[in-house]
Amino acid sequence: MSKIVDLLTYRKRNAEKKGYEDFFSPKIITENFDTKTKEHLANTYILNPLNTPSKNKKEETIIMPPRKASNPSYAFMRLFPWLISLLAVLLLLINIAYRGKINIKIEFLGGETAKAAPEAIKEVPAKKILPPPVEPVALSPLTSFFIVNGEINERAIKRLGFYGGALKDSRILKDGICLINDGTAAWASAGFDLISPADLTMSSLDFFVKGSIGRESLQVILRDADNNSYIPQAQNMIFNKNMNSEWQFVSIPLNNLKGHYNTKRIKHIGFEFGTQTTANEPGTCIYIKNMKIASK
Repeated sequence: MSKIVDLLTYRKRNAEKKGYEDFFSPKIITENFDTKTKEHLANTYILNPLNTPSKNKKEETIIMPPRKASNPSYAFMRLFPWLISLLAVLLLLINIAYRGKINIKIEFLGGETAKAAPEAIKEVPAKKILPPPVEPVALSPLTSFFIVNGEINERAIKRLGFYGGALKDSRILKDGICLINDGTAAWASAGFDLISPADLTMSSLDFFVKGSIGRESLQVILRDADNNSYIPQAQNMIFNKNMNSEWQFVSIPLNNLKGHYNTKRIKHIGFEFGTQTTANEPGTCIYIKNMKIASK
């Protein structure tokens, strides 16, 4: 028996290296063993080698565990951040296409603030909003003097201006103005802008006036809030070569002056004494004081 074991062991080792067909041929069995032993050895080592499973032995089946079905919620949660990013990009593109301009401020948490360069902006004309109409105000007799202590009365007058030939030499006095026509322009005038449009329908313009030599001419100019003016013609001048060299008091009912202007919204009162407009000589000097709006 030990001989069988030694022989088979030796053959078995070589068979594992080179294969059974060369080392366990039927010739080995017929030469060394009796019939019963030959049959047993043939069935064991030749017909069913060690590495070959027996026909009677049940084939082993590897059973793989069933694959778990993917969870839709888990897949959606993984895709959710990408969907949000894609939606943000789409909204940005829609916004750019709709507005036609862009000026984006991009802020990164923990980083520097960056600004995108603005693209060309299409100018759209804004709807013009008209200011509400200014309600006319009545000037108080106590505060209606145009000049007080050499200053314009800011409670009644917004500004005083000299124009044309009156621009260079005319000046403000303590209680009035000195108008000098230097002859450099066809007209010469002084104008007072009221603090706000005033209703002068039932009012008069009162003042004192005198000429430096007498025989001077003078016109009164009114202008309403819509820039419509009353400029009297030569025959309707307040003075037409008949001014005195002494103080004269003048009161002009403003509702008696005819013209295309609105006496309920007067904003400008002026005096004209130019070379061509009133035929005054260059160098003419006229003094006007205590100018005010008085109620009739």
